[in-house]
Amino acid sequence: MSVRINQNAIEGASHIDGVRRFQFESEGEYAFHPDGRWEIVVIKNRRGVQIVRTGQITRSVAYSYEEGDEILALSFKASSFMPLMPATNLVDQAVTLGRDGSSSLWLAGSAFEIPRFDNADVFAERLRRLGLVQTNAIVASVLEGAPRAMSERTFQRHFQATTGVTYKRFTMIERAQEALSLLRLGRPAADVAFSLGYSDQAHLINSLRDITGLTPSQIALPPGSKRDRVPCAKPASTCRFFPIGCGNGFVRFYPSHAARSKSPMPQHSRRETG
Repeated sequence: MSVRINQNAIEGASHIDGVRRFQFESEGEYAFHPDGRWEIVVIKNRRGVQIVRTGQITRSVAYSYEEGDEILALSFKASSFMPLMPATNLVDQAVTLGRDGSSSLWLAGSAFEIPRFDNADVFAERLRRLGLVQTNAIVASVLEGAPRAMSERTFQRHFQATTGVTYKRFTMIERAQEALSLLRLGRPAADVAFSLGYSDQAHLINSLRDITGLTPSQIALPPGSKRDRVPCAKPASTCRFFPIGCGNGFVRFYPSHAARSKSPMPQHSRRETG
Protein backbone atom coordinates (compact mmCIF):
# COMPACT_ATOMS: atom_id res chain seq x y z
CA MET A 1 0.00 0.00 0.00
CA SER A 2 1.41 3.40 -1.02
CA VAL A 3 -0.62 6.40 0.05
CA ARG A 4 0.32 9.95 1.02
CA ILE A 5 -1.97 11.53 3.60
CA ASN A 6 -2.12 15.24 4.36
CA GLN A 7 -4.43 16.57 7.03
CA ASN A 8 -5.31 19.97 8.35
CA ALA A 9 -7.36 20.79 11.43
CA ILE A 10 -9.78 23.70 11.09
CA GLU A 11 -9.57 25.58 14.36
CA GLY A 12 -12.40 27.62 15.83
CA ALA A 13 -15.18 26.28 13.59
CA SER A 14 -18.35 25.05 15.27
CA HIS A 15 -19.33 22.66 12.50
CA ILE A 16 -16.22 21.14 10.88
CA ASP A 17 -13.19 19.37 12.35
CA GLY A 18 -10.74 19.27 9.49
CA VAL A 19 -9.80 18.06 6.03
CA ARG A 20 -7.74 15.11 4.82
CA ARG A 21 -6.23 14.42 1.40
CA PHE A 22 -5.32 10.90 0.29
CA GLN A 23 -3.06 10.50 -2.76
CA PHE A 24 -2.64 6.92 -3.92
CA GLU A 25 0.57 6.00 -5.72
CA SER A 26 -0.19 2.39 -6.62
CA GLU A 27 -3.07 -0.08 -6.69
CA GLY A 28 -4.46 -1.39 -3.43
CA GLU A 29 -7.16 -1.12 -0.82
CA TYR A 30 -7.50 1.33 2.06
CA ALA A 31 -9.81 1.05 5.05
CA PHE A 32 -11.68 4.08 6.35
CA HIS A 33 -12.69 3.39 9.93
CA PRO A 34 -15.73 4.87 11.71
CA ASP A 35 -14.77 8.00 13.63
CA GLY A 36 -18.08 9.57 14.66
CA ARG A 37 -18.08 12.16 11.87
CA TRP A 38 -19.83 12.58 8.54
CA GLU A 39 -18.06 13.89 5.49
CA ILE A 40 -18.26 15.56 2.12
CA VAL A 41 -15.86 13.61 -0.09
CA VAL A 42 -14.35 14.48 -3.45
CA ILE A 43 -13.13 11.38 -5.30
CA LYS A 44 -10.90 11.85 -8.34
CA ASN A 45 -9.89 8.92 -10.49
CA ARG A 46 -9.56 7.93 -14.15
CA ARG A 47 -13.35 7.84 -14.45
CA GLY A 48 -13.66 11.49 -13.46
CA VAL A 49 -14.75 13.36 -10.34
CA GLN A 50 -17.46 12.21 -7.93
CA ILE A 51 -18.64 14.23 -4.92
CA VAL A 52 -20.61 12.51 -2.18
CA ARG A 53 -21.98 13.41 1.22
CA THR A 54 -21.56 10.44 3.53
CA GLY A 55 -23.52 9.68 6.65
CA GLN A 56 -22.11 8.19 9.81
CA ILE A 57 -20.44 4.86 9.07
CA THR A 58 -20.76 2.19 11.73
CA ARG A 59 -18.32 -0.29 10.19
CA SER A 60 -15.14 0.14 8.20
CA VAL A 61 -15.40 1.01 4.52
CA ALA A 62 -12.77 -0.32 2.12
CA TYR A 63 -11.84 1.76 -0.91
CA SER A 64 -10.16 -0.07 -3.80
CA TYR A 65 -7.86 2.44 -5.45
CA GLU A 66 -5.65 2.69 -8.51
CA GLU A 67 -2.46 4.65 -9.08
CA GLY A 68 -3.26 8.34 -9.35
CA ASP A 69 -6.54 8.24 -7.41
CA GLU A 70 -7.10 11.08 -4.96
CA ILE A 71 -9.64 11.57 -2.18
CA LEU A 72 -10.39 14.80 -0.35
CA ALA A 73 -12.50 14.34 2.79
CA LEU A 74 -14.03 17.23 4.74
CA SER A 75 -14.92 15.88 8.18
CA PHE A 76 -17.86 17.53 9.96
CA LYS A 77 -18.54 17.32 13.69
CA ALA A 78 -21.15 14.90 14.97
CA SER A 79 -23.18 17.84 16.31
CA SER A 80 -23.55 19.36 12.83
CA PHE A 81 -26.16 18.32 10.28
CA MET A 82 -27.63 19.15 6.89
CA PRO A 83 -31.39 19.82 7.14
CA LEU A 84 -31.91 18.85 3.49
CA MET A 85 -30.29 15.43 4.04
CA PRO A 86 -31.56 13.79 7.24
CA ALA A 87 -28.82 11.86 9.00
CA THR A 88 -31.16 8.98 9.80
CA ASN A 89 -31.40 8.26 6.06
CA LEU A 90 -27.64 8.18 5.54
CA VAL A 91 -26.22 5.74 8.08
CA ASP A 92 -23.71 3.57 6.18
CA GLN A 93 -24.75 5.31 2.98
CA ALA A 94 -23.90 8.39 0.96
CA VAL A 95 -25.67 10.63 -1.53
CA THR A 96 -24.05 11.88 -4.72
CA LEU A 97 -24.01 15.67 -5.02
CA GLY A 98 -24.89 17.21 -8.37
CA ARG A 99 -22.27 18.77 -10.63
CA ASP A 100 -22.51 22.13 -12.38
CA GLY A 101 -19.74 22.04 -14.95
CA SER A 102 -16.21 20.73 -14.52
CA SER A 103 -15.26 22.82 -11.47
CA SER A 104 -18.53 23.36 -9.59
CA LEU A 105 -21.09 21.38 -7.63
CA TRP A 106 -24.76 22.20 -7.24
CA LEU A 107 -26.34 22.15 -3.81
CA ALA A 108 -29.73 23.52 -2.75
CA GLY A 109 -29.97 25.82 -5.75
CA SER A 110 -26.48 27.29 -5.34
CA ALA A 111 -23.27 26.62 -7.25
CA PHE A 112 -20.12 25.94 -5.22
CA GLU A 113 -16.54 25.63 -6.33
CA ILE A 114 -15.45 22.04 -5.80
CA PRO A 115 -13.43 22.22 -2.57
CA ARG A 116 -9.67 21.76 -2.55
CA PHE A 117 -7.31 20.99 0.29
CA ASP A 118 -6.29 24.65 0.54
CA ASN A 119 -9.80 26.16 0.57
CA ALA A 120 -11.92 23.55 2.34
CA ASP A 121 -12.54 25.93 5.26
CA VAL A 122 -13.99 28.56 2.89
CA PHE A 123 -16.32 25.98 1.35
CA ALA A 124 -17.48 24.76 4.77
CA GLU A 125 -18.04 28.31 6.05
CA ARG A 126 -20.21 29.14 3.05
CA LEU A 127 -22.32 26.05 3.77
CA ARG A 128 -22.79 27.33 7.32
CA ARG A 129 -23.65 30.89 6.26
CA LEU A 130 -26.32 29.62 3.86
CA GLY A 131 -27.81 27.41 6.56
CA LEU A 132 -27.01 24.24 4.61
CA VAL A 133 -24.99 22.97 7.56
CA GLN A 134 -26.26 23.73 11.06
CA THR A 135 -25.29 22.80 14.61
CA ASN A 136 -27.53 21.11 17.14
CA ALA A 137 -26.65 23.01 20.33
CA ILE A 138 -28.00 20.25 22.58
CA VAL A 139 -25.79 17.59 21.00
CA ALA A 140 -22.82 19.97 20.92
CA SER A 141 -23.19 20.71 24.64
CA VAL A 142 -22.95 17.01 25.50
CA LEU A 143 -20.00 16.31 23.19
CA GLU A 144 -18.18 19.34 24.63
CA GLY A 145 -18.67 18.09 28.19
CA ALA A 146 -21.10 20.81 29.31
CA PRO A 147 -24.55 19.26 28.80
CA ARG A 148 -27.63 21.39 29.02
CA ALA A 149 -30.39 20.46 31.42
CA MET A 150 -32.73 18.07 29.62
CA SER A 151 -34.38 14.71 29.98
CA GLU A 152 -32.66 11.54 28.78
CA ARG A 153 -35.43 11.04 26.25
CA THR A 154 -34.99 14.54 24.81
CA PHE A 155 -31.25 14.09 24.46
CA GLN A 156 -31.54 10.67 22.81
CA ARG A 157 -34.08 12.04 20.33
CA HIS A 158 -31.88 15.00 19.43
CA PHE A 159 -28.76 12.87 19.18
CA GLN A 160 -30.19 10.25 16.86
CA ALA A 161 -31.92 12.84 14.66
CA THR A 162 -28.64 14.75 14.31
CA THR A 163 -26.18 11.86 13.86
CA GLY A 164 -28.37 9.01 12.64
CA VAL A 165 -27.02 6.65 15.30
CA THR A 166 -27.78 6.10 18.97
CA TYR A 167 -25.57 7.71 21.59
CA LYS A 168 -24.50 4.26 22.76
CA ARG A 169 -23.33 3.26 19.29
CA PHE A 170 -21.54 6.60 18.94
CA THR A 171 -19.60 6.10 22.19
CA MET A 172 -18.66 2.59 21.07
CA ILE A 173 -17.22 4.04 17.86
CA GLU A 174 -15.34 6.77 19.74
CA ARG A 175 -13.86 4.23 22.15
CA ALA A 176 -12.81 1.98 19.26
CA GLN A 177 -11.03 4.97 17.70
CA GLU A 178 -9.14 5.57 20.94
CA ALA A 179 -8.21 1.89 21.03
CA LEU A 180 -6.93 2.06 17.44
CA SER A 181 -4.68 4.99 18.33
CA LEU A 182 -3.25 3.33 21.43
CA LEU A 183 -2.66 -0.02 19.73
CA ARG A 184 -0.84 1.69 16.87
CA LEU A 185 1.44 3.30 19.44
CA GLY A 186 2.41 -0.19 20.60
CA ARG A 187 0.32 -0.41 23.78
CA PRO A 188 -0.51 -4.02 24.75
CA ALA A 189 -4.12 -4.99 24.12
CA ALA A 190 -4.71 -5.86 27.78
CA ASP A 191 -3.53 -2.39 28.87
CA VAL A 192 -5.72 -0.70 26.24
CA ALA A 193 -8.75 -2.70 27.36
CA PHE A 194 -8.20 -1.69 30.99
CA SER A 195 -7.47 2.00 30.32
CA LEU A 196 -10.56 2.45 28.11
CA GLY A 197 -12.98 0.64 30.39
CA TYR A 198 -13.59 -2.56 28.42
CA SER A 199 -14.67 -5.38 30.69
CA ASP A 200 -11.75 -7.52 29.50
CA GLN A 201 -9.49 -8.12 26.51
CA ALA A 202 -12.11 -10.28 24.78
CA HIS A 203 -14.57 -7.40 25.00
CA LEU A 204 -12.01 -5.13 23.29
CA ILE A 205 -11.35 -7.69 20.55
CA ASN A 206 -15.05 -8.23 19.83
CA SER A 207 -15.75 -4.49 19.71
CA LEU A 208 -12.85 -3.79 17.34
CA ARG A 209 -13.87 -6.65 15.06
CA ASP A 210 -17.43 -5.36 14.93
CA ILE A 211 -16.50 -1.74 14.17
CA THR A 212 -13.19 -1.93 12.27
CA GLY A 213 -13.04 -5.53 11.04
CA LEU A 214 -9.58 -5.79 12.62
CA THR A 215 -8.09 -7.50 15.64
CA PRO A 216 -5.58 -5.82 18.00
CA SER A 217 -2.74 -7.88 16.50
CA GLN A 218 -3.62 -6.68 12.99
CA ILE A 219 -3.85 -3.06 14.14
CA ALA A 220 -0.46 -3.25 15.87
CA LEU A 221 1.42 -4.36 12.73
CA PRO A 222 4.38 -2.11 11.87
CA PRO A 223 4.10 0.81 9.39
CA GLY A 224 4.14 -0.25 5.75
CA SER A 225 2.30 -3.48 6.47
CA LYS A 226 -1.24 -4.30 5.41
CA ARG A 227 -2.76 -3.35 8.74
CA ASP A 228 -5.18 -0.89 7.10
CA ARG A 229 -6.50 -3.50 4.71
CA VAL A 230 -9.92 -4.77 5.75
CA PRO A 231 -9.52 -8.55 5.98
CA CYS A 232 -11.80 -10.81 3.95
CA ALA A 233 -12.08 -13.21 6.87
CA LYS A 234 -14.97 -11.23 8.35
CA PRO A 235 -16.94 -9.77 5.43
CA ALA A 236 -20.16 -9.34 7.39
CA SER A 237 -18.65 -6.58 9.51
CA THR A 238 -16.90 -4.63 6.78
CA CYS A 239 -18.17 -2.69 3.79
CA ARG A 240 -16.69 -1.72 0.46
CA PHE A 241 -17.17 1.71 -1.04
CA PHE A 242 -18.88 0.62 -4.24
CA PRO A 243 -20.62 3.41 -6.17
CA ILE A 244 -23.83 2.05 -7.67
CA GLY A 245 -25.59 4.40 -10.05
CA CYS A 246 -29.09 4.85 -8.62
CA GLY A 247 -31.85 7.06 -9.89
CA ASN A 248 -32.15 8.78 -6.52
CA GLY A 249 -28.45 9.61 -6.40
CA PHE A 250 -27.68 7.36 -3.44
CA VAL A 251 -24.47 5.43 -3.02
CA ARG A 252 -24.51 2.42 -0.74
CA PHE A 253 -21.65 0.96 1.26
CA TYR A 254 -21.81 -2.67 0.19
CA PRO A 255 -20.22 -5.56 2.09
CA SER A 256 -17.02 -6.76 0.44
CA HIS A 257 -18.50 -10.01 -0.86
CA ALA A 258 -21.65 -8.25 -2.08
CA ALA A 259 -19.63 -5.65 -3.95
CA ARG A 260 -18.03 -8.31 -6.05
CA SER A 261 -21.31 -9.97 -6.91
CA LYS A 262 -23.44 -6.78 -6.92
CA SER A 263 -25.98 -8.54 -4.76
CA PRO A 264 -28.29 -6.65 -2.36
CA MET A 265 -26.80 -5.45 0.88
CA PRO A 266 -27.60 -7.90 3.69
CA GLN A 267 -28.96 -6.61 6.96
CA HIS A 268 -26.16 -6.44 9.52
CA SER A 269 -26.94 -7.13 13.12
CA ARG A 270 -27.30 -3.89 15.13
CA ARG A 271 -26.54 -5.37 18.52
CA GLU A 272 -25.05 -2.68 20.72
CA THR A 273 -23.30 -4.57 23.41
CA GLY A 274 -20.95 -1.77 24.42
